[in-house]
Amino acid sequence: MSHGDSSDSKQIVKIVEILQRKWTIHVLWEMRKGPVRFGQFRRSIPHASKKGLTSSLRALENAEIIIRRDLSDSVLHVEYEIAESLRKPLADLLAYLATSALLLPRGRSTAVPCDRSAE
Repeated sequence: MSHGDSSDSKQIVKIVEILQRKWTIHVLWEMRKGPVRFGQFRRSIPHASKKGLTSSLRALENAEIIIRRDLSDSVLHVEYEIAESLRKPLADLLAYLATSALLLPRGRSTAVPCDRSAE
């Protein structure tokens, strides 16, 4: 294995570990169509605590999977957006995961991520 392969595999392992964190897939799902403000995450993922969402967002930002954009003037206005270079691969991954039974809430026919860890 070349040094480049080792570096690539470490990067993939790091990304997979981040994606396995609680609320991360939910957060990415909400950002699949564009930038999202923190309050929007709170409304769309009501079971997630503020601490849990913040932790997921920071991990994604530190891994350069998402971009945090501070648009504040006098009122706090922060948006989160999937990094340009990862939009297509993550859209493909989310579409694939959305077709998986693991992401379908019981009794629903639409592909919406749900938290199975509480079951």
